[in-house]
Amino acid sequence: TVFLAPVRFHEAAASTGMETATTVFTVTGDQSTHQIAHMSRVVPGLERQHPWMSAIAHHMLLEGRVVRQLFGTVEGHHGKTFYRAFLDEIDESVEHKKQVS
Repeated sequence: TVFLAPVRFHEAAASTGMETATTVFTVTGDQSTHQIAHMSRVVPGLERQHPWMSAIAHHMLLEGRVVRQLFGTVEGHHGKTFYRAFLDEIDESVEHKKQVS
């Protein structure tokens, strides 16, 4: 990303004087069947929080602590690196762009 103008990022509530911080989620009504099946194979037990929506998006803000925890969970379950587990769980019979996100 290249910023062409000054950008102000959301910061922790305490540093901005706001009572609470705001989180923005991108959601869609898409069922994303193949992506959800892949997710369930990579992280057994992980389920949608709301069955009528998908949070699969083209762009996401990620919190490093949460990503590290996710990698640890996947690596512990599969006994291999995250990227290897992610790739190994791809169903090759499904068109790639519809398989994973």
